[in-house]
Amino acid sequence: MLILLCYAFLVFHALFPFRTLPISASAQALRQNQRSPRFIPYLHSHRRTRVKPAWVRREVRRMKACMPDESARKLADAFNRRFAARGMTIGKSTVSIWLRTDRYLILQLRRDIKRRKPWPMPYGGSI
Repeated sequence: MLILLCYAFLVFHALFPFRTLPISASAQALRQNQRSPRFIPYLHSHRRTRVKPAWVRREVRRMKACMPDESARKLADAFNRRFAARGMTIGKSTVSIWLRTDRYLILQLRRDIKRRKPWPMPYGGSI
């Protein structure tokens, strides 16, 4: 019976590596009256939320390039007001992380928007 339980334990942790295994506290940590790590974290193989579509991240980058002085909270609010009817919303933390990781891409996009060739205008001043 004990062998079956041990085998089931090993199979379970082989199938689900994101679970944690308990370890005993070291005597030195207890002597020094410190908290020892109770669990060894494994690499998580799952996400807590779905990945946002690529167009969402592109749109957040474009909005930040057009509004460089706005904060992540303001950008998230503007995005949610604009795209909530489509069923797509984002959080402030997500926007903040994206702005930090995509800083260079935002600067490139801002430069491209500024250097863009203007739309063709009719000749003669008549519109």
